[in-house]
Amino acid sequence: MTEDRRIKWERTLEWPLTLAAVLFLVAYAVPILRPDVDPSLPDLIVTLTWVAFGVDYIVRLVLSGARWRFVRQHPLDLLVIALPILRRCASCGSSRS
Repeated sequence: MTEDRRIKWERTLEWPLTLAAVLFLVAYAVPILRPDVDPSLPDLIVTLTWVAFGVDYIVRLVLSGARWRFVRQHPLDLLVIALPILRRCASCGSSRS
């Protein structure tokens, strides 16, 4: 039953998350392509889309019947969520030196 709910969740959010991914890429590229643009709005968009993908991953994990199997079967999804955190933690550690 929970597996059916997870599949329904994934189908419902497929297009909204696809649009969020495109928005993320645009917001990520803007400061690179246009360094003169104030980065606060693109940074906010990047953060909000990352949070949306994090919430999606957590909901799918909770709705999954076998959670460890879900993690093993979706390693790229986990990396998309974890890498920005690891990058931020690495830069925090290097800035203290």
